[in-house]
Amino acid sequence: MNVLNDTIVTEVSSDALVNQTSYNAWNALDFCNGIHCKRIMTPDSYKGFLLRYDKGMKTPKHYNSEEYEILQVRDGIIVDLMTNEVYSKGDTIVYDKGQEHEIKCIDEAYVFCVMTDKQEVVKKIAA
Repeated sequence: MNVLNDTIVTEVSSDALVNQTSYNAWNALDFCNGIHCKRIMTPDSYKGFLLRYDKGMKTPKHYNSEEYEILQVRDGIIVDLMTNEVYSKGDTIVYDKGQEHEIKCIDEAYVFCVMTDKQEVVKKIAA
């Protein structure tokens, strides 16, 4: 965890999410009240998670220094509070390694999250 400009910024990695989640049940995330996560079976080249945001919930500012993060909105509407961009069902967001972001959902939302250190996986999934 880093403190930048008096704001706490959390580092989140796929390994941290793997340690907090399972394939069989929704698990509350330690760093986000109101956000639950399930693991998804994926090839070895990336790790996948299904996130469920309760109405109005948001993540803290966070980043992943080692991996790209791809978010695909499956249902609901989310807002990237760093850019004020709004994303709805079917939209995909790609965050570069180390790129800070903070996500808020408007109503309940389901988001598929992929983390990988391989650029070719990003191109394939985000296509």
